[in-house]
Amino acid sequence: MIKPEPSVVEILPIVSAVWPTVPTWRYLGNREAADIAYCARFGTTEAPEPSMAPGGLWAYALPTTEAIL
Repeated sequence: MIKPEPSVVEILPIVSAVWPTVPTWRYLGNREAADIAYCARFGTTEAPEPSMAPGGLWAYALPTTEAIL
């Protein structure tokens, strides 16, 4: 019996969304609107790089605050 040629199948990597491990502010919508909303909410001129959270939410790390002693 002759062995057939092995078949090659191309697959796309599976992206698994995980909940961020740091406190985040989340926004559901497109990235540009999310950046604008973050800047307005926290009074900044530039939003940090967000990650994707389950459900298509943009998850931004909360800005750090210094405690006044």
